[in-house]
Formats: sequence, C-alpha cells, structure tokens
Amino acid sequence: PRPGWALDGGTDMPEPAESGGGLPAGVKIIYTADVDLETKEFDQASQALDEAVKELGGWFESRSLYQGGSYRRLSCTIRVPAEQFEPLLERAGEAAHMVSRDAYSEDVSEAYYDSEARLTTQRTKLERLQTLLAQAATMEDIIALESALSETELQIEYLTGSLRRYDSLVGYSTVNLQLREVYRLAQPELRQGYDVVLVARSRSVSGPYTKLTAAFSRACAQVGLTKEVSP
Repeated sequence: PRPGWALDGGTDMPEPAESGGGLPAGVKIIYTADVDLETKEFDQASQALDEAVKELGGWFESRSLYQGGSYRRLSCTIRVPAEQFEPLLERAGEAAHMVSRDAYSEDVSEAYYDSEARLTTQRTKLERLQTLLAQAATMEDIIALESALSETELQIEYLTGSLRRYDSLVGYSTVNLQLREVYRLAQPELRQGYDVVLVARSRSVSGPYTKLTAAFSRACAQVGLTKEVSP
C-alpha cells in the first residue's frame, strides 16, 4: 500500500501549501493519482486531455499509444502544478467516462526538513575539512582528510539530489492515466442483495443490443438498483 492518505474519488483533496490553502506553511505534500478512463470517441477524448494538460500548465512525462485489434489504448504519466491537481482530475472526467480514480497524498515534510538539516551539517563539515587540509603537515593526514572530503562531497551531492526530487514531486503532482477505446461504456453496477427477473416483449428478440442494454440500465436506475449511471 502507498504511504500517506488514500482518498477515494469523491473526497476533495486539501490544497497544497504553495497554493495558499489551509495547510500550515512549510508542509510538503506529494499528490498522486491513478485514473482509468474509457471512451467511444477516442480521438476527441485524447484531444480534450491534451488541451487540459496544456491549459493547466502541465506536460506529459511519458506517453504510449497501443493498438489492440480495432481498439486503442493511451497510457501516460502527466505532471501538473500541485494547485491544478484537482482541476486536472475534473477535466479528465469530462473528457471521457471515468471508470476509476484513486488519489493519494503523502506528507514528506519530516523527510524533507531532515534532509535539509543534514545537508547544512555536511556543508559545514566540508568547510572544516578544507581548512584542516590546508593546514595538514603530513602525507598521512592529507590522505585521511582527502578521503573524508570525498565522502562528504558524495553526501552533499546525494542530499542535494533528494531535495530537488522532493521539490519536483511537491511542486508538480503526478497523474498516471489510462484511456481505453471501447465499443460500449462500462455498465452500471447493480447493488448487492437483489434478484432481477427480466420479462421482455417478443419484438425485443430482434432489437439492437445497445438499445436493449440502455433500456435495462435506465430501468435499474429508475428503481434505485444501480450505484451509478454510465453517461
């Protein structure tokens, strides 16, 4: 399981600190989401996603298009400014039918500020080692100090990289998105605890499948047997 808070699709995410939301100043939150979409109009949905990402100041970190028989599937990773995380998810739901949406947030404040403090310590240590090296009188001391300097420089490089990575993940949220082209959208899920008996007129035998399933979905929705209604 992912660390942090697991939030379902119906829960509003708290605003990142950078956006001026209700979080205390200095809190570092990483927002991530996994989104599964499906559509019968693949080109239109894909274009709508492109426009949404561009308008919200994001970009596609990776993007792959697969062809399976007559249907296509887009798999991509989107990076978007943290304050545009929820707006992007909303725009994705408008572009295509949202099958699932799992959003997460991870508070990395402690790890971030711990790394920041360690970096300060290592930089101070580096300055002291450089001073001692300039004063070293024996080859043995020089070799030992140069070894310590090399190790300290590696630690500084590692901690600097960690902070840059945190800054990137906090400042720009990540959305892993799948867009699938389908013949028909996912049908409503029936509630548990009901037995359904269908009685159809004789002319329905030759009726189009899409019209029959649509009529069934509407009937179930009208009597409250479905959890959601597909668009």
